[in-house]
Amino acid sequence: LNQVYKPLIEMAKIFLKGSTIKLQKSHIETFTFLIPMEELFEKFITNLIETREVLPDSLKEAKVKKQSKIGCLARWDENKKQVFELIPDIVIEHKNKKFIVDLKYKLLDEQDKKLGISQSDMYQMYAYATKTNANGVLLIYPHLEKKIESNFIFEAPKTNDKEIPLYIRTIDLGKNLLDNNEWKQFKNELKNLLK
Repeated sequence: LNQVYKPLIEMAKIFLKGSTIKLQKSHIETFTFLIPMEELFEKFITNLIETREVLPDSLKEAKVKKQSKIGCLARWDENKKQVFELIPDIVIEHKNKKFIVDLKYKLLDEQDKKLGISQSDMYQMYAYATKTNANGVLLIYPHLEKKIESNFIFEAPKTNDKEIPLYIRTIDLGKNLLDNNEWKQFKNELKNLLK
């Protein structure tokens, strides 16, 4: 009756013993355990910002919206149905200003002239910025060793003369967040990114 639970029990034994699975022939039958890290990274940082725990003092009264639709990119001409929804990770509104924060689980490359930022990510941020008439866009990537910071300016659309800054920042994921001091350091680092 319990045969169906055998792979789960074997996986639990591996975790409890602090062991790893080697790619060798053995009698242990298991399953693949995958975690979509891009979703975990996005939800973790988004929830931290939404709790206001990491917001700088200057933004304590700001309105924070996560994963809320800001409009659509296009509509079908024949039936006027909107398609390609625009849903940034976070929109921060404060004193008649809007700021977009988006998270990407990709490592940047300091050697690349574009830092390894994909063109599709830039188009996505431009769409968010122009649709909301944002005052700034912050794009956060993880880093493990070296911090990367860069700034870009989105050209003003023809309908508006306002140029929109795009801030590229990275946050250190190499910290032990179970350690109280490293957890505080991580939150302070995120707070400084949001300044």
